[in-house]
Amino acid sequence: KGKAVEYTFTDIGRSFVLQRQREWENAGFNFLKYQVFDIETDPSMQGLQLQSFDIILGLDVVHATRSIEHTIRNLKSLLAPNGMLMLLESTNAPRWLDMAFGLAEGWWYFDDAPLRTRSPLMHLDQWEETLGSLGFAEVAAFPQDKNLRATTDMGLILAQETERGSHRETNSLDPQSVAYQVAKITELEALGAEVMV
Repeated sequence: KGKAVEYTFTDIGRSFVLQRQREWENAGFNFLKYQVFDIETDPSMQGLQLQSFDIILGLDVVHATRSIEHTIRNLKSLLAPNGMLMLLESTNAPRWLDMAFGLAEGWWYFDDAPLRTRSPLMHLDQWEETLGSLGFAEVAAFPQDKNLRATTDMGLILAQETERGSHRETNSLDPQSVAYQVAKITELEALGAEVMV
């Protein structure tokens, strides 16, 4: 109470954004902003300010992209220092799900082998490993119980940005070192560049 809070609702489809805007403005939610946003495209090219979001919450959206790592880098670039990425993602695909959604072109949109080869969905262990490799300070996925992980069809994935944000400090590294070069490439990719080495 008494805090200045701003919420931004996004979707890739303009009609969905407009529908939510009408619905929620009629309900009196006048503290929301609305934005069409493609999570696979550089956020700064879409009018979003980098490192400006304290929390990013996504519900079953990241798996529906070509590359999980590329998409997470885009989202990570929006996080303020110590910001939180919170994803609710389907984790297991029963056969009926493949039969139903498998007819949709978007179900097979992924192109990031060997991470995903037979399904767009990933298990929680894969989510933790993938986000952990992208430079977050902390990563955790729930449920944490191994037996529940094996049977759950939905998981919560949390990743906290580092205290200094998504751009790794390179001042202390030798400019001739591989670590320095990798850090610089990572910085470019976090800004949305596609780097070919």
